[in-house]
Amino acid sequence: MKTSRRRKISPSRQIRWDFTLVIFFMFSVSVLLMMSAGNRFSGVAWGGLADWDYDESVSLDGFMVVDLSDMDDADLAAGFMKGAAYAAQFPENVFPVLPLPRELDASSALPKVENTDLGGLELPPSVRIAHLQLPMLVEEIGDFGPLPKDLEDFEAIVLNTTDDGLKLPDDFLMDTLPGMELPDDDIILAEVSVNWKEHVVKSGETLSDIVLMYGGITTQDVLRANELRDANRLSAQQILLIPNSPERIEDTLEEVRTRKSRVVAMREQVEPLKISSYVVAAGDSLWSIANSQNLEVDTLVGSNVFKTSVLQPGVVLRVPNQDGIFYTFKSGDKIDNVAKRYRVSVDKIKKVNPTTDLYSLKAGNEIFLPGARPEAVAEAQPKKTGNATSANKSGSSSSSRSLRWPVMGRINSPYGWRRHPITRRNDFHTGLDIKAARGTVIRSAGDGVVAYAGWMGGYGKVVVVQHANGRSTLYAHCSSILVSQGARVSSGQNIARVGSTGRTTGPHLHFEVRNGNSPVNPLPHMR
Repeated sequence: MKTSRRRKISPSRQIRWDFTLVIFFMFSVSVLLMMSAGNRFSGVAWGGLADWDYDESVSLDGFMVVDLSDMDDADLAAGFMKGAAYAAQFPENVFPVLPLPRELDASSALPKVENTDLGGLELPPSVRIAHLQLPMLVEEIGDFGPLPKDLEDFEAIVLNTTDDGLKLPDDFLMDTLPGMELPDDDIILAEVSVNWKEHVVKSGETLSDIVLMYGGITTQDVLRANELRDANRLSAQQILLIPNSPERIEDTLEEVRTRKSRVVAMREQVEPLKISSYVVAAGDSLWSIANSQNLEVDTLVGSNVFKTSVLQPGVVLRVPNQDGIFYTFKSGDKIDNVAKRYRVSVDKIKKVNPTTDLYSLKAGNEIFLPGARPEAVAEAQPKKTGNATSANKSGSSSSSRSLRWPVMGRINSPYGWRRHPITRRNDFHTGLDIKAARGTVIRSAGDGVVAYAGWMGGYGKVVVVQHANGRSTLYAHCSSILVSQGARVSSGQNIARVGSTGRTTGPHLHFEVRNGNSPVNPLPHMR
């Protein structure tokens, strides 16, 4: 009879194996926890030591605003002490935002919200809570396409010792018309100061070499301040404006754009008139057609006769190759008087109409006036007293002052005739230029429908809102657009942000009010 022998393991060897397994398990758990913690807090723990980028495209849906404006000091002190407890008790998909953003009016911006579930959280009675549908912060809505050719040329201008942008173009300056006065002091868009230094590039110099000569700035600062796309493409005798500090980049950029605008004005050449036709299609508007033809809306208005304010498909429009209007001579008209009335030089009219004898024109003959606007004549008429019609032309008698201000700021350039601060030319300004910081929220001046949202020539990014009774408002030079064409907007709704797109020297809002197709002075319409 065989007996099986069982191998016995010594107690000391068994303990060693158990200890090894325990150590291995603890090490594995430790590694797992370290990897998880590293992924979760790398941006918080270590990212705080340097400026780290974050994604601005995070959805804002579901944010909560907590209004503390009505709390007294005792409540605020208690709130700070309990802040951590409150934050821990908010549901995962709700984020407390303190304080209210500047764009929101704490007394009126919070809509009433019922049945707000805070997961059992109890807040002081003086704290009001509301869920807000914040506008999506996007750079663009829709595809604006490439820049118009004139703006591409503007971006490509390089200041140099030959074209430094300090010289002003010669202009046909005329006496002030009867009843019309230009501003006593010129409007300043780019304020000349000591916020930059002028540097003339020498042969062989690189941007890095230049930056080392001036302290406190980087190559990116100089690139941005001078609108340079390539740091390696510098040429001898090129002029660079070096900002004194990063805070002066915007001021320097305004001066660079002012100089570029003057260079453009010096290089402008008058072209003979050419006319083409455009057949209106479904969905077209004067704004979209003007953009596609690289013209101002007033040019289309001054080149065609519209029976109604609604643009009908199939209508054929006359489209000139440049901005201006067609003028039909009346009995007693002389070319010199017409040129003076519209502030266009006779020499320029000759170059645009080379085959026309200007001094033999009779009543019924038509001529193209380059750069003229159809509303300029009404503003130039002598002002009457008593029951004058000037009030009616500005729209003040029929206006109920129903429009709100889209932004708050200094009016740098009013409506009407002005001597342009950059080109020094006599120019009719169809709106108000309101100074505001880049990125400032632009609000709709009234209820309406977005008639156009996109790029439009020298206006840059534009929003046009159609209101009741044939009135519309235009918001130009935006940095970003927050609404889409066809959207219904309410008074005070965020529709865009202030910028400097298009042909402009610095960030501001160009704001227009139009009755039908004609611009009017916005001031009598604002409350």
